[in-house]
Amino acid sequence: MIKEIPIKIIGHPDRRSMAERLAEKVDGVVSWHSRGRMDHLLGCALNHLDALKSFLELNVDWVVCLEDDAVPLPEFRRHLSEALEYAPAPVVGLYLGTGNPSGEAQRQIRQAVVSAEERGHAWLLADCLIGSVGYALEAHLLEDMIEFIEDRDEELPLRISRWAQDRKIPICYTQPSLVDHADVDSIGRPWRGDKYTGRKAWNFSQPSCWYTGTVQLGHCPVWSAPKEEKGAN
Repeated sequence: MIKEIPIKIIGHPDRRSMAERLAEKVDGVVSWHSRGRMDHLLGCALNHLDALKSFLELNVDWVVCLEDDAVPLPEFRRHLSEALEYAPAPVVGLYLGTGNPSGEAQRQIRQAVVSAEERGHAWLLADCLIGSVGYALEAHLLEDMIEFIEDRDEELPLRISRWAQDRKIPICYTQPSLVDHADVDSIGRPWRGDKYTGRKAWNFSQPSCWYTGTVQLGHCPVWSAPKEEKGAN
């Protein structure tokens, strides 16, 4: 079992109490958002980058980032350690949720989740990171990933997806998700509307075991399709 896994909480000052409670629950450290001049998405990405850079000085195998509205399973660290021991990819999404992205992407995700449940598989394999509520990364990849994504202008999950696609690095998701998403108002942009469907994990429960097969999720069309599929040079 992996014992030493540093966790950073990506915290916004407007959610100070939420971030601090989460840090206490998972024995993590809050990395506070301080880039007020940036818009919400780019400011959030910079905060993730600050947290990721802070891991560089550590001699560990895995690092973890959770956003301040993540809701961890009870005994989160035990489940996290057990999952990462069997992870089939070096980038692990700890959350896979409904609502965003929408449309065809959600139909694709649903099909993969149902297939995993029917087969008793604990892992989905993809080439993209869908959301940054919670994710883990093998620490030896940090320096290369940071260099690749630092000067890009997309939201963080798409930056990481582009890096993984460029390096042919697979991404996997735990099934069930180890964190859920507190369905609170998003800072910096509205989420509510007539077609609002909520933001929660497709499957959030106590896992049975992690030494199982995988189900292919692939990439989500439009949002994270590899560049060559969009006609890019």
